[in-house]
Amino acid sequence: MAGYLFITILMAVALGMDAFTVAVIYGMDGTVQTLGQRLKTALIFGFFQGLLFSVGIVLYQILSGEMTKYNSMIAGIILLMMGGHNLIDGLQPNPAMERKSFSLWLLCLLGVATSIDALAAGITFNLIYDNLKTAIVIVGSVGVLLTYLGAAFGSKFGYRIGNKANVIGGLVIIALGIKSLFF
Repeated sequence: MAGYLFITILMAVALGMDAFTVAVIYGMDGTVQTLGQRLKTALIFGFFQGLLFSVGIVLYQILSGEMTKYNSMIAGIILLMMGGHNLIDGLQPNPAMERKSFSLWLLCLLGVATSIDALAAGITFNLIYDNLKTAIVIVGSVGVLLTYLGAAFGSKFGYRIGNKANVIGGLVIIALGIKSLFF
């Protein structure tokens, strides 16, 4: 059981790193600043981590893994669009770093995009282990924790970087999209 928990936590951390990165970026650019916004962002991203992991488990049982060939393509396209938006936004003249609008719709879209790998992991995990409910809770909880920490870190240091946060963030999200599409 200890080995199972260790492997599940490691997998959850690996799955949550995209969410952590995006949360840092949105903390840096001023989108996620308040405690309430950080909590909402963390809960949304963690929810989608757990949900898509669960969907992967169910899809394996229904389709025997046939869906997984499209996961990376979908995530890559969404991340490229979001990264491009951030990059364009960051290149616009903006003399004072101002707070960006907090959009639940955007956070849900990013939550899905950063969690699509959890869908594939759910399919794979279903092949190896039986204790799936515990894994779902761990994946979702670690997603919440990493997202909150990323948003808090980003909002603490974002004003030091200024408007470059959107440019840097856009480039990082584009890199994540390219990674999803080609690697």
